Amino acid sequence: LCSSSGQVNLFTLLGGGPDAGGTWTDPSNAVTDEFFDPSVDAAGAYTYTVPAIGNCAADQSVVTMQVTQAPNAGDPGAVTVCSNGTTIDLFLQLQGTPQAGGSWTGPGSVPHPNTYNPAVDGPGVYTYTVTGQNVCQDDEAVVVVSENLAPFAGLDNSISICSDAPSFQMVTQLAGNPQNGGTWTGPGSQPHGPAFDPAVDVGGIYTYTVTGLAPCAADVATLTIQLTTAPEAGVDSTLSVCSTNTSVDLFLTLGAGADAGGAWTDVNTSGALTGSVFNATLVPAGTYSFIYTVPGSGPCAADDATVTVVVSPGGDPGIGGTDTICGGLTAYDLFNSLSGTPDAGGTWADVLGTGALTGNLLNASLLPSSGQYPFSYTVTVPGCGDATSLVYISVTPFPDPGGDTTLAVCSSSQAFDLFTVLGGTPEPGGVWTNAGGTSVSSTFDPAVDPSGTFLYTLPGNGVCNDTLATVIIVVNYPPIAGADAQVALCNADEAYLLINSLPGAGINGTWTDLDNTGALVNGSFNVLGVDPGAYGFMYVVPTAGCPSDTAYVATTVSEPVTVTDTIITCIATDRTYTISFTLSGGVPSTYSVSGVPGTLTSSVPYIFTSAPLLESQSYEIVVTDVNGCAPDTIRGVSGCDYDAPIYVPESFSPNGDGVNDVLVIPGIEGFAGNTVSIFNRWGSEVYKAAGYDNISVRWDGTYEQVVIPGGLPTGTYYYVVELGDGSDVYKGFIYLNR
Repeated sequence: LCSSSGQVNLFTLLGGGPDAGGTWTDPSNAVTDEFFDPSVDAAGAYTYTVPAIGNCAADQSVVTMQVTQAPNAGDPGAVTVCSNGTTIDLFLQLQGTPQAGGSWTGPGSVPHPNTYNPAVDGPGVYTYTVTGQNVCQDDEAVVVVSENLAPFAGLDNSISICSDAPSFQMVTQLAGNPQNGGTWTGPGSQPHGPAFDPAVDVGGIYTYTVTGLAPCAADVATLTIQLTTAPEAGVDSTLSVCSTNTSVDLFLTLGAGADAGGAWTDVNTSGALTGSVFNATLVPAGTYSFIYTVPGSGPCAADDATVTVVVSPGGDPGIGGTDTICGGLTAYDLFNSLSGTPDAGGTWADVLGTGALTGNLLNASLLPSSGQYPFSYTVTVPGCGDATSLVYISVTPFPDPGGDTTLAVCSSSQAFDLFTVLGGTPEPGGVWTNAGGTSVSSTFDPAVDPSGTFLYTLPGNGVCNDTLATVIIVVNYPPIAGADAQVALCNADEAYLLINSLPGAGINGTWTDLDNTGALVNGSFNVLGVDPGAYGFMYVVPTAGCPSDTAYVATTVSEPVTVTDTIITCIATDRTYTISFTLSGGVPSTYSVSGVPGTLTSSVPYIFTSAPLLESQSYEIVVTDVNGCAPDTIRGVSGCDYDAPIYVPESFSPNGDGVNDVLVIPGIEGFAGNTVSIFNRWGSEVYKAAGYDNISVRWDGTYEQVVIPGGLPTGTYYYVVELGDGSDVYKGFIYLNR
């Protein structure tokens, strides 16, 4: 056996049919059981002894066990290497206690040495095999090799950058196509983002690190950045210079950051620039351009800035003086008091702070009529400073007619003096005219004078013109809201326009919902669904100048009578039917049912039941109450279904007692083309009629076709009824009982 074989039963190895129940001894003659385990038991002769029976001696057999040691390839192992790592010994990666001297195969069972080189070998399963001897089979163990890709940070590089260059991603400047996702450190090993901004970052060595997946070490690459400061020519600017300036240093306009040592270019060849100094007296007024250039170095291009010089002459504020104006002017243009040719665009100032000046417009009405008031006009020219003129204004009092007024008065108001309605503080002594210039009285009487425009005029003086004020009078007539009214409404109706209850009322009034029903919208009472009851509304008509007028509308809202549970009862015996239904809502004590006869119960529930109606008779019933709120009309026909359309009774008794005195055939009245014939026992026709209707055409048991007409005797008679519609003829016997 091989030492790795499982245990065996020695008894099964005996030949010749041995007896059971014997005992076993091992090679050392020690007693053992029948089971042999090659991994622990010793090789040699194992003796089986069967004891003696009677005169028969004991018997023995021997099983000789030979054990060959099993090969040991070790236990499986696993290893992870880096793609740029060193060669490893695969045997050292096996677990357990493997035997030396075995052989290796790689992926695909290809023979392989006992070493693994990441540079040439690929990851996978590598198998170690130890050959077995005699009955022992070969033993195998595997090493699973995983290989992680080594990180690549690229190749070192050096670049030159100008400080005014745009920001860039540093990884793009490394050689060798580096991996993304690494981290950067700057000079002094300080952490740094992936972007380099020449405007804020410093030159130096920047290190890019890509972390490896164990067992791979991190990879680094460096980017050396040589940063050159960009030349700074300053900022473009525009400079205003007065034509009298002889020395203006243009360099000062370039800003504090401009580099010295640049060169100037006189774009317009003005000849007025020496170095950086401009002399405005050498050129006429106008615009001149000068370019300042600072040369570049290394990766930095030259920089330039343009200075635009605007040469201007001084400003002209005009010639001031003294002027007298009317105190009634509210928007006097002070330019009218300047002589010469003042420049536009200057600034007016109220020297004494009177508050009467807005821009260049003076409100003289705000100034007292005594004294002079100075106002200055200043023209500012860039580069040349301010030029100012003064105007002294005196104010002459003006005739004050007061303020314009618009007044609404009522035709029923008292007469009044127009002077009393002028605004402000009008002076007396003026004259009144209408809009056509005709003189009118200063007294206005609304009862007789019409609406109109009236002018109050005061004569002027040497400085001020005539002045006037306007009074507009509108005469209105007293408003009419109409007389108080009462209205009965039904809550089954749509909205009711309340103004309809106030004949002659003005239409410009305002309605108020006195009971807060919430159903008043633009003068309409949305009565639909409002609970029955009394609701009041107030209508107020205003008119300017007149007292308002008020009217009240009292509404009474009723609900309609409701009909439910309509039932038709068919009475087959006499081909009639009745109608019954339940009434609710409204005023029960005043319920009214018309259209058919019947009875109405006097308490809840209120049920109406009609008298029997002929089967062919349709019905139209109107239900209402004292309020007449949405009367309900019920229409229809019987709807009864009988085996035959008419019913001929078996007997009748024309004995004059008022009961059953005529032959009534229910249903026949629905067939206008019918004929009815009656025969006695001998076959003689005793009655015949067309259009039998149980009312005007009916048989009362008499016989008219004899010399002496009279009632027929008691007995059995034969009838024939034809409906005239092509249906079967009805025949049978009827008993006449006196």
